[in-house]
Amino acid sequence: MPIALAFALGVLLLQQSPQLPALPILLAAFPLALALFRPFPWLAAFLVGLGYAGLHAHIALGSTLAPDWEMKDLTAEGRILALPDRRGGRTRFLFRIESLHDGEAPVSFSGTARLSWHGEARPPLRAGEGWSLRVRLKRPHGLLNPGLFDYEAWLWREGIGATGYIRKSDRNRRLPGRDGRFSLDPWRQALGDALASHLPEGAAALIRALAIGDGNGFTPEQWDSFRKTGTNHLVSISGLHVGLAAGLLLVLTEWLWRLSPALCLRLAAPKAGALAGILGALFYTALAGFLVPTQRALVMIAALLMPRLLAREVRPWQGFALALILVLLFDPRAVMSPGFLLSFAAVAAIFWGLAGRRKGGYLLSLARLQWVILLLITPLTLFLFNQTSLLAFPVNLLAVPWFSLVLVPAALLAVLLFALVPVWGLWLFGWIAPLYTASIEGLQAVAALDAGMLELTGRPLVLLVLASLGAAWLAVPLHVPARYLGLTLILPFALWREAPFPDGAFEATLLDVGQGLSVAVRTANHLLLYDTGPAYPGGFDAGDSVVLPYLRAAGAGRLDRLLVSHPSMDHAGGAKAVIAGMPVVGILGNPGQGVASIPCRAGQAWRWDAVDFRILHPGQGEEWNENNSSCVLAVSNPAGQLLLTGDLERAGEEAMLARYGGQLRSRVVQAGHHGSRTSSSPLFVRTVAPQWTLIANGYRNRFGFPSAEVVRRWRAAGAGVLETADGGALSFQFHPGGGLIGPVRERERRARFWRQ
Repeated sequence: MPIALAFALGVLLLQQSPQLPALPILLAAFPLALALFRPFPWLAAFLVGLGYAGLHAHIALGSTLAPDWEMKDLTAEGRILALPDRRGGRTRFLFRIESLHDGEAPVSFSGTARLSWHGEARPPLRAGEGWSLRVRLKRPHGLLNPGLFDYEAWLWREGIGATGYIRKSDRNRRLPGRDGRFSLDPWRQALGDALASHLPEGAAALIRALAIGDGNGFTPEQWDSFRKTGTNHLVSISGLHVGLAAGLLLVLTEWLWRLSPALCLRLAAPKAGALAGILGALFYTALAGFLVPTQRALVMIAALLMPRLLAREVRPWQGFALALILVLLFDPRAVMSPGFLLSFAAVAAIFWGLAGRRKGGYLLSLARLQWVILLLITPLTLFLFNQTSLLAFPVNLLAVPWFSLVLVPAALLAVLLFALVPVWGLWLFGWIAPLYTASIEGLQAVAALDAGMLELTGRPLVLLVLASLGAAWLAVPLHVPARYLGLTLILPFALWREAPFPDGAFEATLLDVGQGLSVAVRTANHLLLYDTGPAYPGGFDAGDSVVLPYLRAAGAGRLDRLLVSHPSMDHAGGAKAVIAGMPVVGILGNPGQGVASIPCRAGQAWRWDAVDFRILHPGQGEEWNENNSSCVLAVSNPAGQLLLTGDLERAGEEAMLARYGGQLRSRVVQAGHHGSRTSSSPLFVRTVAPQWTLIANGYRNRFGFPSAEVVRRWRAAGAGVLETADGGALSFQFHPGGGLIGPVRERERRARFWRQ
């Protein structure tokens, strides 16, 4: 076990490294490990993990799109992987690119791309189909904000080498001869379509999720109910479900096998059960489209059952260690997945909970085991996601056996029948559908109780380690005294608080929302949000996807003021989601979208915690076009001034210069209109004379923002120019006694070798 953990630690350290070691260094790790194996086996295992993960990374980086081919019209031929997600005016799907061309010239890229096809005229795509598509691609890139989901890391661990979208073209055509011949995807697609057309919406969504790993049928409200009840892990095919399928087949096969002496003479019942379990896990993984989590589960199950098949006696912890090593050999990037960490933590918790326990009734044993699992993985859940459901324990106490013993076996039985006789399979699906409808409605009803989430943010890693040791001590299987001392190790994790923000100071964070703008300004006891980022009909909403999660991760319980500079959708698009998701004391500016607010006018001012806020533009009675109507905000303390200009262009800048002159001088300024040529006039730049200029822009945005001329102009004035597309979220702190602290670039703070 220690050797397996050392190997895993080496793999983990490599994946978290800001730079990838050179090949000679990685290759040298193996002979060094061999020399150290006898005296220091743990160190040798660590070096092997480091070297193996590094070699794997070098190979994987070779299947990433080269920068020269980004945002160019290219022709891609290949096959659709997995089930496309069609909703609103967009279809999103994984596409295995087998050949890529720029005109007639080949492009050296082949791999998996995540593509979107927009528009009502898009064809109905199906898994397994071969297509020739006109595409524009980008290297893997994601929004990067403190405490939020790292999309770029997800792309890396899923092996996706490019993202992009389909261009309107007559060259987009189906290639029937390129369909996947040995793939289950077309059959999975047919089953998913049949369920969607024959069953009620909720039942169809849940059966598709449990049977074929397609969670695209759930509504956002249903996903929210799963989050609030802590049942996300039950409504998608995970290691739990694959293990369940393997376990049921193992027990059933072994029991039936023992009924036939002739069969037992040919193959021992335990071996037959182990073989059936492995085949069952393989079948279920194939049904799920070989999703990465199910692949890990398959390897884990094979590692645990192969010794039984080979008549080798392996203790549970030895099987656990073997599974850990094999999963990471199969895919070193798995160590980055929260699912990987939680799966192995849950298995370890089960072993820990069962060891040395006295047998009792089923319900008592189940409750005890659930309690041990909850106790041991809650610190990890809070560390990974900053929150956990307060309803998780009581709901899972009932939901786990219900899903495990009823819903999943029933769905798999109906799938098997559908494969043999589709009509009979659909009849069985229809007969069991009320069970799934009741399950969905039951979880939604419990979620409506709104018992809340336990939210703990920003815990250091050392406190997680201590809390995990404390939880393990509380759940120790032996009857030993002083188990309550484990609480002393948990309390620092539970009671930890960030250092209080000093009075008179403020922090400004320019969020990475893509091609849009959102800035959070925090004082000791107040919080202001300037703009809410973009939103697109039926697509991305920065208010819901970035702003609200960021505010919650920062520990905010309310917004004291929402200031929306003007109603352009890249600035005000997320306003509705923010207002719906968090209490807002006051709204200033012009969000549009039917949201009531106080108009923004020069002269408005307030003071929070010894920090001054002033509106500088537009003036009373002035009428401006949309961009020049932007509400301009100045935030200041003795350390200097922050100037937020929205989409202000030259005419608005000239009006402010005439009104304020040298009062516009600021240490940090947000460049108007994303750094376009219509803003940042030479006189305005010289007058503001900032130390830092911030530009909110999307990576490879279609407008080409910022203008190279504007960037040169700010730099000539002595300013450092920072872009969210390059740096992710950008933060500064203005301390009355300490001056300006920053910038903190999120992309630099979380530098990894697999980022651009």
